[in-house]
Amino acid sequence: PGAVGAGVPLYIDFLVGGITRQQQLVADRLRWLDEEGSHLAGTKFTEITETKQLSVLHPLCDAADAGKSKARNVQFFALIKNLTADGYYTSRIGLIQELGYTGDTVLSSFPECVHEH
Repeated sequence: PGAVGAGVPLYIDFLVGGITRQQQLVADRLRWLDEEGSHLAGTKFTEITETKQLSVLHPLCDAADAGKSKARNVQFFALIKNLTADGYYTSRIGLIQELGYTGDTVLSSFPECVHEH
């Protein structure tokens, strides 16, 4: 299961709901996303095609990954991206099912990272 199955939307709602500054940023940027959807297709962001959604989100992702932009849209994207990863990998689905974490286990060695570069 993905982020929704892992309960990430509820996790994000819970965390953002407790911090006024984040509430304001998220609410403002969600309105901005709907305006972008309206400009692209005359409807809310959640109702435009995935291709059009990605055309809005990819530049935000690139800017967030570069870490050089102070734009509110980029801050919003980075916040949601980080909260999504945190929520997923601290859930049972992400931590145990995907990563295979078994808890208090003694390891005789630590396997090397196998990510491709």
